[in-house]
Amino acid sequence: MDEQSHRTLTLVSKSIQTLGNLVSSTSAQPFYKEDYMKEFYENFITEEHKESVRQYLELISLKNVPMRNLDTPSIVLKEGTMTKRAQGRNKLGLKNFKRRYFCLTTKELYYSKTKDSSPLCTIPLYEILGVEKVQEDSFKMKNVFQVIQKSRALYIQANNCVEEKEWRTILTRICHFNLCRIHTYHPAAFLKGHWLCCKEESETAPGCSPVTSYNLADIKVTIDTDREMQRVHSIFLNQMQVIERLIETCRQQLQGPTVQGVEFRLPSGFVLEDPASLLSTLSSIKTFVETMELKHERHRHHLYRQTQYGSKQAPIGDDNYLLMFARQQQQRTASVPNASSLARPLTSDLNIPPLPAPAPPPPSGSANGSVFSRMDVP
Repeated sequence: MDEQSHRTLTLVSKSIQTLGNLVSSTSAQPFYKEDYMKEFYENFITEEHKESVRQYLELISLKNVPMRNLDTPSIVLKEGTMTKRAQGRNKLGLKNFKRRYFCLTTKELYYSKTKDSSPLCTIPLYEILGVEKVQEDSFKMKNVFQVIQKSRALYIQANNCVEEKEWRTILTRICHFNLCRIHTYHPAAFLKGHWLCCKEESETAPGCSPVTSYNLADIKVTIDTDREMQRVHSIFLNQMQVIERLIETCRQQLQGPTVQGVEFRLPSGFVLEDPASLLSTLSSIKTFVETMELKHERHRHHLYRQTQYGSKQAPIGDDNYLLMFARQQQQRTASVPNASSLARPLTSDLNIPPLPAPAPPPPSGSANGSVFSRMDVP
């Protein structure tokens, strides 16, 4: 390819790329270096062409979304029963609100009469333009949000404010990167021939309020890192026998079987590709888990030594008496080599007075054998 053709194709590629970037660009005028590109920008970089490119990008994106997800099984992300407003009919009054079962998957949002019935309406996720809260004055109802589509909006009332926020959050996160997301919306409903928020009489009028700006970093997920690390440690500790068996298998495969006919014992479905790397990793995990468990044991022993019987953490009672006796035996076994010393009474070691002896039976001459007969009653 000669230099002129290469240069021409490069300029065409840059022009198309610039036109595509302007769809989401915030700058008013594009920047170009060559003077001879000025005429091209003046003729093609217009609002009409930008809107055409935007629609084209949305069109090719929407057509490919279902094709990619045909073979992918959908996963239920959230489900529950809420109240929805009927769409496209009987727009006056509150009688068109009905209870429906809603289900959000990785592909779509749909609702039905019951959980086991067929869906009445299905909304693909790529068709959702936005998810916003609805003003309470619209329907005189609280906890109402809207799922905005191209031709209409689905109004849904959650059971409480917590559930409403959960639905709006998860729907916003899933549809955050949709190319067709809107920038303005109507915070109120379209009733009695006009929008209650801006009084516009056209149902297709552009929104009067900017959409809520969400930063994905602000949507925090509460994770207890200490508990998660402890859970990982417990999993490794409970599977220590499997880890040791894999370590031995890796060593045998690297060194070769010492006895003829010895087979490597691997779990079902386990493929050993790199025994050297796996041996190093498993050995490090085993050493770390054993070190952490030793520290845990020392910490538990320290807590045991610091625990004062009779305190709030370890109250003395009928249930704890035998436990104290067993722990005291373990402590004497570890500290005293002579096992005969275990015959000492428990109460002398813990400075706890012995249990009182049972009271003798009342004398035969007392009335009904009751202790109240021996009390001085004024």
